[in-house]
Amino acid sequence: CDSAEVGGLGAGMNVTVPFRWTAEEGDLTFILKIDPYEELRETGEDDNIFTQVNYIGSGPDYQVILQENTTEWVLNTQGTVDVVIYNVGEEDPSETPFKVNVTWTGAFGGGVVMLEIPVDYIPPGESVRIPVNWTPEMVGPVTLSAIIDSRFDRVPINSVHSIQVIVKDLPELAILTGSFNVDAPVPVTINTTVNISFSVTNLGEMTAGQFKVSVYDGIIDGASRISAPIAVSGLEPGEQVELSVRWFAGLPIGSHKLIIVLDEDDEVMEQSEEDNIWEFPILVDTPPDIKVSADESGVAPSMVTEGRNTTIWAWVSNIGKTMGRDVVVHFSIDSDVNVIAERKLDLLPGERVNISFKWSAESVGEHTLFIIADPYDNLIEEGAGESNNIAFLPLTVLSKPDIYMSENDLRILPDGVINIGDDVTIYATIRNSGQTDALNVFVRFYDGDPEKGGRLISFKPTQPSVVIERLEAESTTSFEVPWTPGSGGYHDIFVIMDLSNLIQETDETNNQM
Repeated sequence: CDSAEVGGLGAGMNVTVPFRWTAEEGDLTFILKIDPYEELRETGEDDNIFTQVNYIGSGPDYQVILQENTTEWVLNTQGTVDVVIYNVGEEDPSETPFKVNVTWTGAFGGGVVMLEIPVDYIPPGESVRIPVNWTPEMVGPVTLSAIIDSRFDRVPINSVHSIQVIVKDLPELAILTGSFNVDAPVPVTINTTVNISFSVTNLGEMTAGQFKVSVYDGIIDGASRISAPIAVSGLEPGEQVELSVRWFAGLPIGSHKLIIVLDEDDEVMEQSEEDNIWEFPILVDTPPDIKVSADESGVAPSMVTEGRNTTIWAWVSNIGKTMGRDVVVHFSIDSDVNVIAERKLDLLPGERVNISFKWSAESVGEHTLFIIADPYDNLIEEGAGESNNIAFLPLTVLSKPDIYMSENDLRILPDGVINIGDDVTIYATIRNSGQTDALNVFVRFYDGDPEKGGRLISFKPTQPSVVIERLEAESTTSFEVPWTPGSGGYHDIFVIMDLSNLIQETDETNNQM
């Protein structure tokens, strides 16, 4: 209830009188009394009371909802979020406008998206959609919030709404650290073709679509491009792909700068477009120079015997400035086509490698050993070139020992009739007609054929055989063996040389006399 005083009112005049009143929801009967204490004398007193019945409503109730209008949020790239406002309350007869504030909060701070967005009065049951643009300033989870600022809002709790979005960084193409590789030692030999490989990776948080990669030698222009651009279908975050090109290392001698250009046609939007050019220096130098010589080769043992294993060895050197790859070395006898061994090796600049193999000689006599490096002329060489790729080594192959006795090499004394119990001496001469010494030649004497029960005649009581420690090549040796016949009758004396065949001989059939 409120009252107001009017100081006076002239004939035919009117006045507006304000009252203070706090409305409450529900039905209300409004009664206005003029001159309630009847202080004035009027011609009519019946019209001093005015009565009106009203209903007092609760007013509008604004509800806000944020809706993403961007499928993927990207750092430093503008996106849109929709602010949708509903009036779920009642009407506002004064149709009072209001405002909306939109803010963001991340792990390391926050800020304003848009402040005091003006919104006109919204009738009950209706809504309005307001698009708001926002450019994210940090990656990771970010909370977007909308808050209604209204004079009349029956339920303020639904006037705030928040959503969380994930902000990602753009793709970022790069050469994987340590992946650049040349399939030949550096320096690379001039005028050779090598394989260049490297891996491209995506360091960003978003997929990189199709792009092209080009490799240049020296400068970025069409004439310096090593090969056609390499097409990559795309890279997921963290994914990598290995690429390779074949490069002909031509002039000049010295340092070459290989340039790799990623996303050459700018097909991928990246975090940075300034780091897509990568440079790798590679040194190119003169060819290798492979050397072999007779002074750095040989055989062991120095005396080569037919049928026996002999080690043939040689030092092979690269006195050039670049690597010799897949260097073939042939060892041949008497001609370059009669190859007895082949070796293949890589030789770094200044490297010297010893190669060897076992060989069993078959032909007795004078021979020449050919040592040939790069027999197929696969290498381009510097310096002395191919003139030092061949060496000759004279080689004498000796025949194996041949142990035997001739008809007059066995004598028995005394001559004539020998009595039982007489002391008899057997004289023997053993010959070696081969060109190689025979070592530890065992000689046994038998009274009778040993294959038919002949008895062994001992050289000494504890030494049944004669042992010739060394029977030199093309020489003879003689010795005597005592014998006392133990029975009468005719006796055949047999001599067996190298009974166990421990000595490799030219003729193994003449070891019995």
